[in-house]
Amino acid sequence: VCSADFSNALVGITINDMYIPDPCGAACFSYFQVFSLECSTTIENERLTTPGCRSSSEPYMSSVAWCWELQCTNKTSVSTQKFIEAWNTKLPSNNFSFFDALSSGKPKNSLNASSSKINLKEPALVNDTLFYIYHKSSKDFLDSETYHARMALSLVMITWSLVFFGTLYNINEKFHLDERYLPKTVRLCFRKYLLLPALFNEKCCVPIKLNEGFPIDYVPPRIVAITIIFYYIINIIFCAVPYRGFWEDLSNPHDTASLMYTYVGNRTGVLSFANIPILILFASRNNIFQWLTGWSYATFQHFHRHVSIICVLEAFVHSVCYTIKYVKKPYSAHYYANEAAKPYFWWGILATVACSLMPPLAVLKIRITSYEFFLVTHYILSILFVIGCAYHIKKRFSTEWGYNYWLYCSYAVWGFDFFLRILRCVRLKVKGCKSKAIVEIVDIESKTIKITFKIRDFSQDCVGNYYYIYFFTIFPFFTSHPFTVAEWKGAALNFNSPVHECTTESENEDMMKEIKSQEQAIKLPLPSALSSNYTFYVQCLKGTTGKIFNRLEQNNFNPFEIFSVLEGPYGSSERDVFQDYDLMILLTGGIGNTVIINYLQSFLDYKERKCFRSSHDTKISILHLDRFKGRLNFLREKLKDIVPPDSFPDIEIQLHDTSAAGRIDLKEYISKKVDKFETEYYSGVRRIGVISCGPAKFNDICRRTCVDLQEKLCQETIISYITDPFEW
Repeated sequence: VCSADFSNALVGITINDMYIPDPCGAACFSYFQVFSLECSTTIENERLTTPGCRSSSEPYMSSVAWCWELQCTNKTSVSTQKFIEAWNTKLPSNNFSFFDALSSGKPKNSLNASSSKINLKEPALVNDTLFYIYHKSSKDFLDSETYHARMALSLVMITWSLVFFGTLYNINEKFHLDERYLPKTVRLCFRKYLLLPALFNEKCCVPIKLNEGFPIDYVPPRIVAITIIFYYIINIIFCAVPYRGFWEDLSNPHDTASLMYTYVGNRTGVLSFANIPILILFASRNNIFQWLTGWSYATFQHFHRHVSIICVLEAFVHSVCYTIKYVKKPYSAHYYANEAAKPYFWWGILATVACSLMPPLAVLKIRITSYEFFLVTHYILSILFVIGCAYHIKKRFSTEWGYNYWLYCSYAVWGFDFFLRILRCVRLKVKGCKSKAIVEIVDIESKTIKITFKIRDFSQDCVGNYYYIYFFTIFPFFTSHPFTVAEWKGAALNFNSPVHECTTESENEDMMKEIKSQEQAIKLPLPSALSSNYTFYVQCLKGTTGKIFNRLEQNNFNPFEIFSVLEGPYGSSERDVFQDYDLMILLTGGIGNTVIINYLQSFLDYKERKCFRSSHDTKISILHLDRFKGRLNFLREKLKDIVPPDSFPDIEIQLHDTSAAGRIDLKEYISKKVDKFETEYYSGVRRIGVISCGPAKFNDICRRTCVDLQEKLCQETIISYITDPFEW
């Protein structure tokens, strides 16, 4: 009988030969293997029988043939021809065919296979009771392994189903399908009680803490949290049921506990492996799920952290089950020591320890205190985990039972992400992005700096894009940090002049003809030859950004160049997000000034494109709060360059110094803006987008206010809340 220690990843799906030709036929071969034959050899007082010996033994072959004929032909769907193929596979050098074995006549006596000291001198029948145990235990073990494989595959399908619904919602948001086909009450309930609120209506960006000084992690928004809880429940159910084992299994006679440890250990091991490619995919920057759903990277980070916890718990249960099984009777501590000394076992221990260390070393306190330490330890432990899993399987099963397929999926996901990261860096280099960035001081008090990359071929089409920056001269050199691009401009671009509003097609055509004639007259340089800048504003904390600020300080705050590489863009791929809203309320605080500049430049680009595409008008209302006067004054002057006063009546900007004028009631501010807009646009559907980027409590207040204002939907005012606070 097949040992119950075997565990198979894809049995019953892509692997169907665990028992050849089936459990009953395999039981016939196994039943008579315990007996000694005339050709068996004695080594150290033990009788050993080789496959070649069995192939030449007529008593053995006749016994197996009659076992199949009497015990299996009426109990299996496998044909006799399949059994003959298995016969030829297991006994390849025999000169005694299956039908020759049957022609010798039905044996008269039956033998009990509980003892290997019996010498099989003539054909024999099986003991019906004992063979039933052989057959039943093999069949139930195969069924159990098939359940493992199907459940593991189901986890993958469940994640794809989530992506499917996310994609449908993404399409719905783009084309507003719910407004056409769903009643207002349904839409209101969905948005107010499921889509927008925090899990407990208050904290979402504010992290949960053990105490005041030790934050653990962020609480996902309600719909994300419910999805994660659902995934936990699915994994718990899969780990718990069903187990239809035959508790008289020969490898563990009258020992239900040992067999249960085997089943649970195998199930959790398979499910843990199935979760590995999922958690790697959710952690990757180049995530096909993110492209399809439009969900933010922060959302997938929530999924990644909780899938990793599930994966770790399942791996831990797998290890504990086999440890208890090998230590307790009928095994012993000595047996466990011998098993643990085998390569497959200690590679498994390495993998379990590595994955178990990752969640505690990834708590928010560590990520905030030393993000570089978190990244380095995370990379090292991840690599050790995958290597440990690979060798655990290789040393135990090689590629026999399909575990390697899950690892191949993990390699593919990881490799795809790594390849696209390199491709994005190379693409920017081809476009002329310089490898040396210019670092300048913006405000000493707030430790805000400006990082500028020169790039020959300017291109920035989407709002809210962010890039990863590698600083190769600062240890650890292989880590990167995400920053939202604030400014992008070419030498020939002028943001100080008002944008012309085209009113008719004839005027558009006349303008285009005039532009073309001017280009021919003065021979303007090609756009690809323009010199452009990508600018990022960074508030220096600890780690890499702190070291950069120290260099500025040592250089008497004079600009300097630093060797670095840019990777991106990431984030939104939506070029005309302003087309979806009539009013955008932009609420920012602190270093959120980068978002203001980003949205304003995107808005001006949109208005230039709108000149030839649409007559839709969008208004932007901006409120920025900051307690650092130097940084606030810098932003004020910067906005004057981008948006000259009174040039754009559809842009309203309010900068507020909280150190002098105190805080603003955000809830009251948003409510008044919405009420005012409703009076100005008193008919038709009004779409308002509220974008927040500021401190944690700031963002949570904005979210809660937008949830409360969902009642406005009954008055044809649709309020959407947008934020991506990089909760890493």
